[in-house]
Amino acid sequence: AALAGPSEGARAAGTGGSRWYAGLIYGPGPIRPTELKQVDEDIYTLEQPLLFVNVTANIRSTVVRMADGGLLVYNPVGATEECVRLIDSLGGEVKYILLPTTVVEHKIFMRRFVNKFPKAKVYVAPGQFSWPVDLGLGFRVDGTLDDGKVFPWSDEFDHATYLFKNPAFGFSSEAVLLHKKSKTLLVTDAVVYVDDDVPDLKSALQVLFLSPPTMPLELVYRKLFVVPAVERFVFRRDLALTRRWVDKIAAWDFNSLIAAHFS
Repeated sequence: AALAGPSEGARAAGTGGSRWYAGLIYGPGPIRPTELKQVDEDIYTLEQPLLFVNVTANIRSTVVRMADGGLLVYNPVGATEECVRLIDSLGGEVKYILLPTTVVEHKIFMRRFVNKFPKAKVYVAPGQFSWPVDLGLGFRVDGTLDDGKVFPWSDEFDHATYLFKNPAFGFSSEAVLLHKKSKTLLVTDAVVYVDDDVPDLKSALQVLFLSPPTMPLELVYRKLFVVPAVERFVFRRDLALTRRWVDKIAAWDFNSLIAAHFS
């Protein structure tokens, strides 16, 4: 599949507004710049840096303009004043906000983002929890992205949801979307792609392998692949479940893919 990437669309780095976003367990501190990129006629991404300890990565939200002009936001990033102004510059009302995963670095942005768009409907991946004590999500939820459900946006998007219960840490979940018009697949952490658009390849590989990389760079460079930790601790724990999910996605008609991290 071809990859929708920064080189394929226009870029806009900030249209004014504060980049202040305090209170995160992930860096870069209280200053969080946002870059808007157009990757298709109706598809935009919002990218912010993501720092953890001594490694650098990025985190990406995808915004899709729907047929009625409204916006669907998949995987919100930090709702700084700058970020909100960039979304406003697209000229449509945010109608739907989707948290398609249970992973904390995506969930942590939701409360403030949801509060910035009070009219939007909010949908989250099933199996949400707080570990080790379930304290709730802290923001309104209008529904869960269960497999087989029909949503107000289902005419324009297909979805497939993976839900696995880990005996040690609870549920792992990811909802993948297909934007039918553009034939674009939206994923969170299911796969990643690393190329020259990643500024620090060594740091990126440390993130992906949770240690210095154990395989040569050429085996993963410019290839779609599953992060080893995700494969080992999630997908390989129930191969039949994973196969059903992958087969459903593989049957869709798509020719591009946008992931939540790296290229």
